[in-house]
Amino acid sequence: MLTWTKDLQLALRTLRRRPGFAAMVLATLALGVGCTTALFGVFRTVFLEPLPLPDSGRLTFVMEAGGFGCCGPASGPDYQDWARRQRAFSGIGVLSPGSVTLTGEGEAERVYATAASASVFQLLGVSPLLGRTFTAADQIDPSVVVLSYGLWQRRFGGRRDVLGKTLDIDQSPFTVVGVMPRRFDVPSPWLGTQHHQLYVPLEDARLEGNRGAHGYPVIARLASGMTLQAAQADMDRIMRELAQEYPQSNAKRTAMVFIAHDYM
Repeated sequence: MLTWTKDLQLALRTLRRRPGFAAMVLATLALGVGCTTALFGVFRTVFLEPLPLPDSGRLTFVMEAGGFGCCGPASGPDYQDWARRQRAFSGIGVLSPGSVTLTGEGEAERVYATAASASVFQLLGVSPLLGRTFTAADQIDPSVVVLSYGLWQRRFGGRRDVLGKTLDIDQSPFTVVGVMPRRFDVPSPWLGTQHHQLYVPLEDARLEGNRGAHGYPVIARLASGMTLQAAQADMDRIMRELAQEYPQSNAKRTAMVFIAHDYM
């Protein structure tokens, strides 16, 4: 104990005589502690905590693979065929993420957003904090927007009269119909560190046409009693059918099903 005390006194005298060195040591320690804390936060969120969604262990990503590599978003027509023919999921939905320019109710800004089918919110099982989400009718004539909790707080000060307000998104008017709860975010295999700030309906017409355009992440929820292996077998069946019907585009394509949390 006496030796330890003398060592500490010597260290303190040395640091007083060399303040620059002392500052460098403290800064290095602070940086090390900060980095360690940040890395543990990422590890805990990604590996230890489930996605903040009901029964999130049954949420899946459905991806296409083929001549363009493995694995990626679906084409619009392939997704439409999946939705009509699948027997493994209680719900399946499609996204089109990207950045948009938001104006109205404040200065113009670029925000990360996604166009989503109405089925996405239904299969995730989270009700909006205010208002509503999308209906099938919104996908025919998309003119409404649902805000994230963070954007609602930051841009609108958490005002409850935000419903019915008009925002310009990429110079087109959209009416605010809903606000999602805190921590809610649509999981996406390509989201990275971004968080969706707002959601607009994905127009049905955008999904039609080119089977070679792969730009639509697909999310689905396993039906009750359905396993990941059974869902994969069901998607294999669908892809065999599509390969016969559309040999030019689908002959070498497959579909892969992943548990969303495991993949992320």
